[in-house]
Amino acid sequence: MIHLIEELANEFYEIHKSVEITKVVTGNTGTAGTLLCLTGLTLAIPTASLSIFLTIDGSTLAAAACTASLGSDITEHILTKLNLKKLNKLCQTDKLRQLAQQFSTQAANVKTYIEDQRMQMNF
Repeated sequence: MIHLIEELANEFYEIHKSVEITKVVTGNTGTAGTLLCLTGLTLAIPTASLSIFLTIDGSTLAAAACTASLGSDITEHILTKLNLKKLNKLCQTDKLRQLAQQFSTQAANVKTYIEDQRMQMNF
């Protein structure tokens, strides 16, 4: 049981680590895209709007970074919920096992009691 919980904890950690890496990368990419976009807008007048490609590329890069960051957040949320459901099932299974053991012990005690009562009646 503990081994399974440790595996789920490692899975949680790996998912979170991957999402954090993605956030750093997409954050830097978004910043670069924003800077390209602003540079293109700044150079629009001196270059007679030839920097429009720089603006478009920067905007596209920033939008892609935003989409990737949002996607990683959604993925983390979904995977975390799935792993929590697995953990909940493990805990319920463990509780059922404990209840079954208690029931088995009590059934054995009742059986012993009945046998003792029969023995006393025969004497």
